[in-house]
Amino acid sequence: MVSLLVNIVLLPWFSFLLIPVSLLSLLMFILATRFGFDGRGMFDLSALLMEPVVWILDYANSLTYAWLPLSDELIAALALLCLGCYLACNITHSRWRWALSIMMLPIALQSLFLLFSLYDTARWQVHILDVGQGLSVIVEHNKRALIYDTGARYGDSFSYAERAIKPFLVSKGINDVDFIVVSHGDNDHAGGAGFMIDNYPAAEVISDINPLQNLSCRPQSIAWQQLNIEILAPSTSLPGNNGSCVLRVDDSNNSVLLTGDIEKQAELALITAVKLPHTLKSQLLIAPHHGSKTSSTEGFIDAVAPELVVFPAGFRNRYGFPKNEVVARYQKRRIPSLTVGNEGQVSVLFEQNTMKVRTYRTDLAPFWYNQVFRFGLVQNPE
Repeated sequence: MVSLLVNIVLLPWFSFLLIPVSLLSLLMFILATRFGFDGRGMFDLSALLMEPVVWILDYANSLTYAWLPLSDELIAALALLCLGCYLACNITHSRWRWALSIMMLPIALQSLFLLFSLYDTARWQVHILDVGQGLSVIVEHNKRALIYDTGARYGDSFSYAERAIKPFLVSKGINDVDFIVVSHGDNDHAGGAGFMIDNYPAAEVISDINPLQNLSCRPQSIAWQQLNIEILAPSTSLPGNNGSCVLRVDDSNNSVLLTGDIEKQAELALITAVKLPHTLKSQLLIAPHHGSKTSSTEGFIDAVAPELVVFPAGFRNRYGFPKNEVVARYQKRRIPSLTVGNEGQVSVLFEQNTMKVRTYRTDLAPFWYNQVFRFGLVQNPE
């Protein structure tokens, strides 16, 4: 909201001072080094001119209304409303004014949805976010969310929860998070848990990590907006990957199985512990342990019998996930697979008996994305 004022101040500063001085400093640096002089001090004035810029940006960012979080739908509706009002005020023909009034329909519908919660209860979505070599899944239903794992945190200044998960929720217009599930304590799954809990204090936390826990990961069923959340494992609190909280979410027709980092032992225990043969069967499977060779055993795959498996593995990650032999097990059963590191965000829409899949690279990215970034040609980003 303060960007206009900031640009009014900083554009002349950059145009008439900072950029010319920086270019002059670069020229003097090249000449100094060419003739054998130490040119490191040539950029001191440029660095000095950057200090007011940093101060202004930090101060503007600290203002209460510096950022106004709006969903993509609301931004589009407001843009149409502004355009419609402008045209209606500048067109004299009354018939055209009536025709332009249709541009105000989106904001009216948005207001009705917000006031009366008029959402389609039959549709729900699962979003597997691209959080590098980590995991974060959002189950969305009626503009409410269940978050399964929160990606990694690095140092004091970066977490995927702050940079990817929260902006995604804002863009989708999701203000209510009912559950935050932290499958286990590894950084790539639990690193952003503190940030998400602080930002959504009303959410119930399902975890075996004691400081975070509201509900444990002991097997139980939870009814949530016409969906059923089934916590399947572990039966007792366990350390490490095999202590991951395993969830199945279903609407009696469609289902997703969220497995964290479980490995062979936990998969076998899960198969033998379930009381009904169809308990594990799910249309969508988030692959255990990012597709490592210590998981996705043949018996487990057969028990789940997914129609699609998604590997939450980072692009060209140093572990080589998903492992080729693991991918081959799914291919052998003609189960299609997607890797988040290659596809970006994967979104699955469940509606009645259908499952529609959208990926960032193929369906959600701007039209210029693949042409400009030439996906797959860059070197290891880590």
